[in-house]
Amino acid sequence: NALPAATKSNVIEIVALTAAAGAFYLALVKFGPALNLLASALMSNVPVFAAWAQGVSASAMAMNGGGPARFTGEADGIAKAIADCVGEALTVTLQAAEVVVRVPGAVFELLSGGEATASQGEIRVALGDMAESQEREVVLRVRLPLGSLGGQVDLAAELHGRAAGGEQVLEHQAFTWTFADTAANDVQPRNREVDHVVAQLYAGRAREHAIDLNRRGEFDRAHDEMVRIANRIALYAGSDRTLLKLVVDLQREAEEWGTEQVERFRKNSHHMMMNMRTSRQVDGSARRRVR
Repeated sequence: NALPAATKSNVIEIVALTAAAGAFYLALVKFGPALNLLASALMSNVPVFAAWAQGVSASAMAMNGGGPARFTGEADGIAKAIADCVGEALTVTLQAAEVVVRVPGAVFELLSGGEATASQGEIRVALGDMAESQEREVVLRVRLPLGSLGGQVDLAAELHGRAAGGEQVLEHQAFTWTFADTAANDVQPRNREVDHVVAQLYAGRAREHAIDLNRRGEFDRAHDEMVRIANRIALYAGSDRTLLKLVVDLQREAEEWGTEQVERFRKNSHHMMMNMRTSRQVDGSARRRVR
């Protein structure tokens, strides 16, 4: 009842964060002609934040705080967005989850969502809190150092975090690569499952850039960005139907971002990309492992 009625031009974003003390922080941002920031008296005894920056989603606060986020374009969806965020936070079983990957001499780049701290030979990816049975993909680009033919290099991966009772959690996995010549490398079959994930992530980056360019009125550049990534994926798509469909989708979206779009559409598209990067469902809910 504390919220004013939304007009058709408004886009409302709800962000929920969890603090170490277990308190919930809600961010409500109202986008519209007036760009009003609404923060007062939303819920009693709950800290409320409101923030807006051109081209920057307030959902970044949730990612940095390790909590869930939801987006709704309608005022009627606010109650459900809050309930979903709070509900997920109450099912957290792993707090402050972090993936650590080490490969001697390697250089890492994080492609998926998360906060990364990288140095040569090591990368740490903070994932925040994770709910029961939640799945997260951590996708890395790894540049290995030069090696000798037949030599090997080891990858060690760890998952850190705190269980609900406060005890430390530590899981290990290890893999080994073998250096081979160009001919042997070229005939090795592509891992299409990896190709699909990586292509979607690079497409998501291009979409994010196109959204920003469209917001700034640089429509030709937005169009060209989408075409560029479509052409790049087409180079290794071959006859793979999933990749070929993605190429067609990107070419179609190039036409969309090449013309002015309303802010509601841009915000909705941004959140779809955020959900994809963080291994979430289209509606923003946690992706759960099927038992």
